[in-house]
Amino acid sequence: MSEAFRKTQRRFPNMLDCEREGLEALAAVGKVGVARVLGYGKSSEGEWLEIELLEHPSGKLNYFEFGQRFAEHHRVRAGNDYGWGRNNYIGNNVQINDPHPDWWEFFATRRLEFQTKMARDSGLIDAELARQLTGIAQHLPERWKGLEVWPSLLHGDLWAGNHLMRSNGEGVLIDPAVYRGHWEADLAMTKLFGGYPSAFYEGFHRILPKEKEHERREMLYNLYHVLNHLNLFGRSYLGQVRTMARSLC
Repeated sequence: MSEAFRKTQRRFPNMLDCEREGLEALAAVGKVGVARVLGYGKSSEGEWLEIELLEHPSGKLNYFEFGQRFAEHHRVRAGNDYGWGRNNYIGNNVQINDPHPDWWEFFATRRLEFQTKMARDSGLIDAELARQLTGIAQHLPERWKGLEVWPSLLHGDLWAGNHLMRSNGEGVLIDPAVYRGHWEADLAMTKLFGGYPSAFYEGFHRILPKEKEHERREMLYNLYHVLNHLNLFGRSYLGQVRTMARSLC
């Protein structure tokens, strides 16, 4: 029997069930290492999830291969619509996943506008910044309408702490917030909090080369996550939101 790591929680409805579903969906694509789900259930103390016991990344992890396999994962078309069959969580905030056939409309409404409204309603941003953010969202469909986009199954929350490795050096995904979206959104978040070694990106772009204005869209996609951190942790992220908004206007 595999050694297991168990996590429990009782504050957020079905949070670990969403995680279980995400891990199993990512694994079903069959292109990149994903933590194996060993068990899931609910008790009087809340819900629990068991996954295989993994190691923290070390010099053994082959980041070039990890990047290649992650790109191969994103080359697989995961359906026709963007989104997911139910809402899940991004951190401790709800992530809205109502499906939509257009990627830019999906990202504008389910990602930027939702987080902007949350921040405005809680008094974290003023009316001027809210107008800037809403303007960015509303112009997305015309801004990049010629870019080729297809629905990949995104990890959704892939910062530097959300991958581990097996003893053979294989990179493994953990803690997803899955939905179907543009692959650049997943890659962008890997650079948000520390980034991955350069070999990861070399391997990734060997399979999926950068498109024109790739870096600008990375900022756009990471604006969602910085807004989410503003809503989760408060005003320490406000300056970063303002800077990103000015750059994208």
